Amino acid sequence: MTSSTKKTAEKLQANVQKYRAKLKFTRLQLSIQAGVSKDYIYDIEAGRRIPKLDVICRLADAFKIDKDKDSKCLSLRRVIPPLC
Repeated sequence: MTSSTKKTAEKLQANVQKYRAKLKFTRLQLSIQAGVSKDYIYDIEAGRRIPKLDVICRLADAFKIDKDKDSKCLSLRRVIPPLC
């Protein structure tokens, strides 16, 4: 993992945990909302997996985070650093 990839994984890990706790979601509840497995959420939170953009968008939807509708890169700044 490169340095920038590792930093992205760490930020994503922390923010998924933070937003999941804020909404009082279990991993199972979040996984159902985002359409992924509970183990996938666990791997994100453990820093072992960086989800693809479509999963990041579904996580943002589950967390009720607005996506930048004017940009194809979907800068989900509160979940991860800008993607472009």
